[in-house]
Amino acid sequence: MELIGILLAVVQIDLWPYLSSISILVLGSIYISKGLGTSWQKLPNTLTILGIAHASLSLLLGLDPLYSISFPLLSAISMMIRVEPSMFRYNVSKDLLAIYILISGFLLLLSFYLSFKIIMLIPAMLVLILNRVSFKNIYGIGSTVAKALGIIGSISIFLNMQIDSLHIILVGFLGVIMGSLCGPLIVPGILGRSYKEFSPGYAIAIALIAILRAIYREISMPFYIEVI
Repeated sequence: MELIGILLAVVQIDLWPYLSSISILVLGSIYISKGLGTSWQKLPNTLTILGIAHASLSLLLGLDPLYSISFPLLSAISMMIRVEPSMFRYNVSKDLLAIYILISGFLLLLSFYLSFKIIMLIPAMLVLILNRVSFKNIYGIGSTVAKALGIIGSISIFLNMQIDSLHIILVGFLGVIMGSLCGPLIVPGILGRSYKEFSPGYAIAIALIAILRAIYREISMPFYIEVI
């Protein structure tokens, strides 16, 4: 569906939002059939399902593409919730996680009536359940930096500060997590059943890029400057 949408867009047939939505729904059906449950490994997948439903509906309704940030954002958060307590050896209450999931779902629903900006509170609230700080490996550094920037980005959005707050969320939070969890840990772990320890410099470099581009708005992506 996604490939067909890209090819049609090249010839000026703009159906990609609808085809992408179908693609997301197919992925969602797999999660619903095999990935949901109350175990610690499956409960965080509820966040991914919420992101899938929200992003797909947003595309079908023709809303700004930034609404669909909910899918990768909540997917990354669900991975953090599964990985971090085990890696840093601490427990998280299932009840607290359930409350976080309910609040996240409410904010996604509220975004349809207010603005996609309300979604940015979800990464900021993550510290309520993942509140450990660690600098022992690339993920520990990346997670600590990302959660801090998630809070800063969310606060700056709602205080209308003169920085590109959304860029801090998209790159400072999501980009750092993808660069410190998925790249060095999850993908090699799936493909090779082991992972190579990357330099923490990668996560720090991504965070610095996010901060610098957020401060100097004129070099940020013009795609969403007018929206915010």
